[in-house]
Amino acid sequence: MASKRARGAWNGLLFAVVLLSCAAVGKSQELTVGKPENRPDRLVTISGERPGELLAEYSADEGATWHPATIYLGASPDQRRASKVDDWNRSVKTGLIPVGSTPCVWNYFFDLASPRDNVLFRLRAAKDSAKTLLQENVDLSAAKDVVVIDATNAAHKCGGKLPEPWNLAPAGVKGTDVNSIHCQIDDEVKKQPPTLVLKPCLKGWYRIYLGMEPYSTCRIWLSGVNARYEVPNYYNPTRKSLQKIENRLLRESKICEADMTGQDICISPGGALAWHDVSIRYVRLAPMSEKEIAAHLELRRVAREKGRPFAGYLEPPGNCGKPLTLVGHIRDEMKLNQVRGSTDVYVHVVRIGSKAWYHSDLIEHFGMPDSPLHQPWMSEDDPLAIAVEQARRHGLRIFADAGMNACYFSTRGSYKGYHDRFVEQHPEVVCPSFDRHCMYYQNPIVRDYVVSIIAELLTKYDLDGVHLDFCRWGHRPAYDVESLIDVLRRIDKHRKEAEKKRGRPLLISARVEYDQPPAEGKPEPIFLAAVRAWAKAGLVDRIMVCNNTDTFDTATQTWRWPSAGELSGTSSRGESLGHYLDAIKGAKTKLWGDLYNGTWRIGGGPDKDVSIARGWVEQGLDGGFFYYMRARPSDFEDVNWRLRTIDFPGVYSNDP
Repeated sequence: MASKRARGAWNGLLFAVVLLSCAAVGKSQELTVGKPENRPDRLVTISGERPGELLAEYSADEGATWHPATIYLGASPDQRRASKVDDWNRSVKTGLIPVGSTPCVWNYFFDLASPRDNVLFRLRAAKDSAKTLLQENVDLSAAKDVVVIDATNAAHKCGGKLPEPWNLAPAGVKGTDVNSIHCQIDDEVKKQPPTLVLKPCLKGWYRIYLGMEPYSTCRIWLSGVNARYEVPNYYNPTRKSLQKIENRLLRESKICEADMTGQDICISPGGALAWHDVSIRYVRLAPMSEKEIAAHLELRRVAREKGRPFAGYLEPPGNCGKPLTLVGHIRDEMKLNQVRGSTDVYVHVVRIGSKAWYHSDLIEHFGMPDSPLHQPWMSEDDPLAIAVEQARRHGLRIFADAGMNACYFSTRGSYKGYHDRFVEQHPEVVCPSFDRHCMYYQNPIVRDYVVSIIAELLTKYDLDGVHLDFCRWGHRPAYDVESLIDVLRRIDKHRKEAEKKRGRPLLISARVEYDQPPAEGKPEPIFLAAVRAWAKAGLVDRIMVCNNTDTFDTATQTWRWPSAGELSGTSSRGESLGHYLDAIKGAKTKLWGDLYNGTWRIGGGPDKDVSIARGWVEQGLDGGFFYYMRARPSDFEDVNWRLRTIDFPGVYSNDP
């Protein structure tokens, strides 16, 4: 006991000396180290102005030895995503904290075998390592209620033995002697490895986090929910590009919040376009307080009872990595949409002018055995028929999503051979510009072709509506206003016939490219004029204006992502929706918010996306929101619920 008091006195004296030294270096006195109990994820926040680079270190032996701390650049998912990959990797490996004021986080779960009391933490000046700017005794006892499953207990949680080929293997990023839970994947996956089933035997609500070392991907789910989260997400790179992009090391992802009573944690390979070795440092479960549980449930109650609709997105397995089975893939996607708060799901079925991702009776599809781009999984069944069945099971409305003009009649690029035989037989329908990607709508046979496909979708499948995506592609020389009005008027006729057959309303949603308000005395641009005519005639129920998609530069024949300014509502692509609200004024048409990929690709995330959406709501946007949710990192999934409750901002608590 005396020794403990002596150590405490020594630490207090040392801390006083450190504070005095901090006062001598200006803004350094503003540096603070948080407590684990202040964050629901139990990590440690480092705040304050940093005029110079710092080195973060910890000691578990009262200062005898010091080690680089695993530092995350940013205290929230948005802030972490904004960091560059190289900066991230340097910080997690060396503890380097760059100049600035953005809070950082110490993830000590990568550094310490188990949470313990009285761990020393210090910040030193990177350029003058002899200068300690801050040193504190960080009490990690608040994390003792966190359940950690790692190499030390994984076999026990599996019933005594890991299933082959799962094993324990050194991770090698920070300390080669630290094992991860590992499953090696051959270059060509011929057989799905067995699922790793971990039995934590818990009761009550927990936040679930997954830490990976080194870079890895996987699918993780809870046995009672059976919604497979792809971590980090399917846009992760292929093996060939593994060392080039998005290779964030020592990454921890928040999976979900759940009542773990009677639930197991299941993990399998996958989670990317190309499967990788699975290397899991830990699964950790942080218990939720009664207040946190109540907030979680209240958010969802308000969304379901009062919130706006939310449309998620589902792509065919061919675009989403290696599926287990067609039915399994679609079932899982519908389940994910359900648990993430979707009310509707837009199921991509065709880019008109190309082969279809459903079993069409009119056009070629990717399941036809004689197709040069034959997809074997499409021979299992009709993807759209399965999607309708699974949507009904999960209480979701289903829309067939059609890219309204994408024939890909170019001989170059990854879409070579995608075009339908109609385009092959009628090359005169192809618009000569835009790399010959589009058909020319002013040609009557093009409109006949387009309408026939949408009519088939409305009559053959028990849908809730169709989503007509004119941003795929919105190449303006391919259209005129009269052709767009004609197409929608004829589609509306088939919609009404299908409504009589089904005995219920069917909805028409349309997505168009953003048009600037016309200059005084000038005619309205093509898509804006079409929206006005569609709404006045009652041809569409939902209009989405594309502010957040990739853009094709016809001069350079290249694609680019919009800038942060373009997505923030401060530039021409997003500064005003007033002219669209005017165009639909007095009609039953609702203006929806189109976030598509959102801002996560360019360093944003849920906070940025909700801010953009709130700006639209303040302008008068009265519909729901559409988000291409499948591409996002799992850490960002709360954005769906936040968008649904955007009219009730008080129900959301900003948890890490």
